[in-house]
Amino acid sequence: MDPSLMSQMLRQMGGEGQSPAADMEALFQGNPKAAMLATLLQQRNQGGGQDSAEDFQAKLNRSRRTGRILRQQLEEAAGAISYIAEVFGSCELCWGRERSCPQCAGAGGPGSRTADRNELLAWVLPALHSVGLDVVPLQKRTTGRINGPKEDFDER
Repeated sequence: MDPSLMSQMLRQMGGEGQSPAADMEALFQGNPKAAMLATLLQQRNQGGGQDSAEDFQAKLNRSRRTGRILRQQLEEAAGAISYIAEVFGSCELCWGRERSCPQCAGAGGPGSRTADRNELLAWVLPALHSVGLDVVPLQKRTTGRINGPKEDFDER
């Protein structure tokens, strides 16, 4: 910020017109965070206030690198989300959690589509085994209903 512009702003904000530093100190007395911010701005502006062409180019290059990294991470996250949705047979946009979803209208939770059985078992079995659980196939009863083994369920 131009020092004359800063002085003018400080006068309008109630400064005495002595010097920008003295005006800032008087204006922000009692508000240490604002005073610190104003001091940092003033110090930055005393350093020329303008980046050299080399500094600007270096910042631009860093920003572009950061943008490429973030784009790559976003693509990787989207791939992981699609994979999990496929494995669990759910909507890849919202996993059935959003009524406003254009793909499933909130009805695309796990199992709403055919899950990838082999991938699901490969992914889930190690975690189940680590807590002493296992997976058994469902058995069809003569009524056409699908149930698991009767002894595995508490019928309270």
